[in-house]
Amino acid sequence: MKLVIDTNVLMTYFWKDSVFETLIKKYEFTCFSPEYALEELNKYEEIIIKKAKITKKYFKEKKMDLALRINFINEYEYEKSLKKVIKITPDLEDIDFIALSLHLKIGLWSNDKILKEQNTIPIYTTEELLENPHLFII
Repeated sequence: MKLVIDTNVLMTYFWKDSVFETLIKKYEFTCFSPEYALEELNKYEEIIIKKAKITKKYFKEKKMDLALRINFINEYEYEKSLKKVIKITPDLEDIDFIALSLHLKIGLWSNDKILKEQNTIPIYTTEELLENPHLFII
């Protein structure tokens, strides 16, 4: 399975016993995310460190590991889709994720339930993926 991964899911990679990390290792699916997501991880580094109860060194190590598991895509590659999704996205903060999903013609893994208000691309929450592991077998 191929999925675009929202920052709210990427952030959970730093948590102990991360469901996201477990699922991507178990099912070995292909993950994509906009490069913008790396900027968001850096922006919220201190919050992630505090909530996950990890050290700055551990955060950097996990972020490097995450960069090996996720295909981070430059905005240039999906910029044409950005104009299309402005009309359909219920949350402009997630426009890059929706545009990348549209460009790649794959679903988006996000726990932002407002994104389900659009019906152009499939949105999967962590809960839905855990309840339906057959979605990973394609």
